[in-house]
Amino acid sequence: MGDSEVMEFETGQEPSGDEGLLSDDRGQTLQDFVLGVSIFLIVVVFVFGLFPNFLSPFTAGVDAAERAQADRLARNLIENHSVEAADNTLNGTQLADTMQKPESTFRERFALATTASINVTVREIDGRRIVRYDGTTLAMGSDRANETSGSVSRIVSIAGSEKCQPGCRLIVKVW
Repeated sequence: MGDSEVMEFETGQEPSGDEGLLSDDRGQTLQDFVLGVSIFLIVVVFVFGLFPNFLSPFTAGVDAAERAQADRLARNLIENHSVEAADNTLNGTQLADTMQKPESTFRERFALATTASINVTVREIDGRRIVRYDGTTLAMGSDRANETSGSVSRIVSIAGSEKCQPGCRLIVKVW
């Protein structure tokens, strides 16, 4: 027999050209497939696990200056609106008057930078509802719940307000 006349050993027939590629005798086993898929999934999870760290240098966090500014603003609000001879008790009428003024007047009074965003809110002690005093909602500024901000909270009471007994939460946010 010549080179072109090759016969299969077991059957004695000549193989066709496609049979070698589509035969049932594969070199890949189930274990090889599972190992390959597992390695692929581990690499994908690892890459996505590191992905947030790739972007972290480009996201702005809260620094000490914003926290200090929020602390200074809360301290000034308490000092300027407090009732004499009472610790952390605020004059509700004065506070409501300050909260009704435009934000630009508020910024000028407390020497706040025009680039800083602020939020000042008086909430009930559990933090769920905003306090109203004589029909005025004690909240001012933009409210961005999901933004990172320098935040300070103080426990205060408001003279003449039954909602703030034993106290309310004065929350100042700067970002």
